[in-house]
Amino acid sequence: MTQLAPTDPRPRVTPFTIDRRISGTPTEVAAAVATLRTSGRLITMTMPRQVPDDATRVWVHVRILSPRPRKAVHAATRPMRVVRRRWPVAAGMTAAGTAATAAVWALVKFVAALAAVWPAVVGVLVLLSLLWLSLGRAGVCCPGLHCPGCKH
Repeated sequence: MTQLAPTDPRPRVTPFTIDRRISGTPTEVAAAVATLRTSGRLITMTMPRQVPDDATRVWVHVRILSPRPRKAVHAATRPMRVVRRRWPVAAGMTAAGTAATAAVWALVKFVAALAAVWPAVVGVLVLLSLLWLSLGRAGVCCPGLHCPGCKH
């Protein structure tokens, strides 16, 4: 009877290959190797060797392609990964980016409008400061301009 036994319990470097030892009669081993070869899964094999203490059995080491990637040997001991939905983060980042872009756009438009009318803005500020100085504050000495309450 042919046996496909693992040759090494350690995980492989690449998860797509498996090392196995096939043992059985020469006819059974040849049939198993031929099946692996015709299916396209056989990568490499060693020469047949006699099984110790049994003159009718042989074995070969084969490396075959795994039908699907194997899971790691210690996968059960690792903590399970929590799958988080990323669309709320993406939506928040998009909203924040849009708000930042709108704020920069509004600032640029404000500065451009201010640059277009800066002489008028400066004139209005000068007039407001003169008005403030001329009105003065009650109970405070005037800053040099005469107001009706200071009597000097």
